[in-house]
Amino acid sequence: MTQITDGLAIMLISVALWSVLCRVNLMHHGITRPVVFLQHAGLGLGLLGGLILPADWGRVAIIGGVVVFLLCSAGRWRQGAPLGTRAAPESISEA
Repeated sequence: MTQITDGLAIMLISVALWSVLCRVNLMHHGITRPVVFLQHAGLGLGLLGGLILPADWGRVAIIGGVVVFLLCSAGRWRQGAPLGTRAAPESISEA
């Protein structure tokens, strides 16, 4: 059973890493804020660590990447949900 879960974990981590790399590829120097690059670099490095490090350290690397991602975006959430993330009040009540 561990071979199945290990294979699934490798596949999911690889997909997540590819997604982060695609996002970074679409960012533009001078337009995208440096903190957003840092945010995605931290997450990407954590995911890469999850692939190449032994299981226990790989898990720590992934968690560290997620923590960097969240900490880098904390400033935007300090006063509530940032623009572009809020649902209109009527759409909430319809759900």
